[in-house]
Amino acid sequence: MSDSLDDVKKKIKEMNAFIADLEPAVRAAAFEMLRPYYFGSDGNSKNGDREPATRLESMKPVTKTAASKTKPLIAADTAEEFFGQFETNKPHENVMLIAAWLYSQFGIADIDPAELKEIANAAGLTVSPRADNTLRQAKKNGKALFRQMANGWQPTLAGEAYLKETFGIKKGTKQKPERGQ
Repeated sequence: MSDSLDDVKKKIKEMNAFIADLEPAVRAAAFEMLRPYYFGSDGNSKNGDREPATRLESMKPVTKTAASKTKPLIAADTAEEFFGQFETNKPHENVMLIAAWLYSQFGIADIDPAELKEIANAAGLTVSPRADNTLRQAKKNGKALFRQMANGWQPTLAGEAYLKETFGIKKGTKQKPERGQ
C-alpha cells in the first residue's frame, strides 16, 4: 500500500465523519461504497480491480415453461402455484423467491425471518438457517435490496424494482394477516 499509516488514518476519519450522519443500519454498506473513492483498487482487495461482486446480480431463476419467460407473472393465489413456476438451486435464491412471493401478495409488508423459514418448509425449499443475513447482504448495483425494520425486513425501492424485474411480479395489495391467525 503506497499510503502511509497517517494518511490511512486521516482518510478513515474523513469517511467516519461522513458516515456518522447516516442511519446505523446503512453505515457498513456506506463504508464499503466509499472505500474505492478513498483508497482506490490497489490489488489488495479480494476482487482486485473489479467492482465488488454481489451474489444476486446475476441470479435469474429459471422458469419451467417457455411461456412464463415471455410474459410477466400475475400474482399467484397460492404459494405453491407461484413457487412451481421457478427452479432454484441455491438457498439464497430460495430466500429471494419467497421474498418475491410475499411482495407479490402483501407489497412492502415486513418479512419476518421465522415466517420466511415456515414458508420455505411448507414449500419444500431449502434456505439458510440465517435467512436474515441473505436479506441483509442482498445488493444489486451497490444498492441494498432490503432494510431492517422492527418486525423483520422490508424491500427498498431498489429491492422492489429487483423483485419486479427478476420475478415478473406486481406489488401486492392484500393485508398481511397478524402472526398466529
